[in-house]
Amino acid sequence: MGTLQGHTNWIRSVAFSPDGQILASTSQDQTVRIWDFHTGQCLKTLQGYTNRVWSVAFSPDGKSVAGGYDDYTVKIWDINTEKVVHVLQGHTNRVQSITFSQNDCILASSGDDETICLWNIYNGLSFKSIKGHINLVNLVTFSPDNQTLASASDDHTIKLWDVNKCECLKTFLGHNSRVHSVSFSSDGCVFASSSEDQTIKLWDIHTGQCVKTLQGHTSRVWTVVFSPDDQILASCSDDHTVKLWNVNTGKCLKTLQGHTDWVFAIAFSPDGKTLASAGLDTTIRLWDVDTCECLKVFLGHTSLIWSVAFSPSRQTLGSSSHDETIKIWDIETGECLKTLRSDRPYENMNITGVKGLTDAEIATLKALGAVEDGEM
Repeated sequence: MGTLQGHTNWIRSVAFSPDGQILASTSQDQTVRIWDFHTGQCLKTLQGYTNRVWSVAFSPDGKSVAGGYDDYTVKIWDINTEKVVHVLQGHTNRVQSITFSQNDCILASSGDDETICLWNIYNGLSFKSIKGHINLVNLVTFSPDNQTLASASDDHTIKLWDVNKCECLKTFLGHNSRVHSVSFSSDGCVFASSSEDQTIKLWDIHTGQCVKTLQGHTSRVWTVVFSPDDQILASCSDDHTVKLWNVNTGKCLKTLQGHTDWVFAIAFSPDGKTLASAGLDTTIRLWDVDTCECLKVFLGHTSLIWSVAFSPSRQTLGSSSHDETIKIWDIETGECLKTLRSDRPYENMNITGVKGLTDAEIATLKALGAVEDGEM
């Protein structure tokens, strides 16, 4: 039915709005794009970045979207007016991660400058720049009650911060390499972390102790995520596998095999019955969590896939790829409903027979949308 096309460089991340009606994407082409995934139309192209955009997040009310990164800033946009509401300046290097608190008051950001910034989203002012890590901070995420913030760093640690006092409550030591991902349980009492040391750790928020170390992957572990009922933890790795773990016992329930290269992204459906995975082999796989069977393989991307996200309704799945597209998939049929991609500067310009062009120039024109006979 379609492919959502429009970015002119590879796409790093996608996020559904809280109501599931629109999708936001960020790209190396220096834009954030807002899409109607029902029609496949690019509703808005938010321009104003002076470098690559690495991440995107909707505000909980769905009225604003934030993005940022290589130019050291975070920008908050009003989706309806397409205007920048705030330019958040405070980082001194690339911004790696952003997240809104669910009470819609605070935006947290982290970056290569080893700092975390907390921002008042109403006035755009940073009320605190938090230092404590001694290497770049890969990710920040709020606890379910919005009172604390967890950060994962290349310094091998996770830190838990009091949002109101902006103080470090605990430093979680145990990994011996970069920490890539942190995921809270729904009650906020436990969080999981994944690392390049090939392990996953479960931590008790209150004591700061590692309660379990989950071992089984044979290479870097990129992402961990709890199932909605907190009974299962999923992980994905460079070892080409996805693993499902029993949170209570720490035992590996199943190793999901099928990918033929690194797996970067995983996501549970809202009902917890299905898991999506994607990575360097350009495929998306849907797994039945109970039977651990591969239900479907979605084919269509032509380069590595960075992220996947279920819509709140569970009827569709969004994916973003290095191939410069976002695709929307029908969960039941496996059909690609839309490929999101706006027109590039030379979209569908036929350059067949044009003389004087070098191979490099032809490749550049094609990257900007030009085609030759047989490619229309």
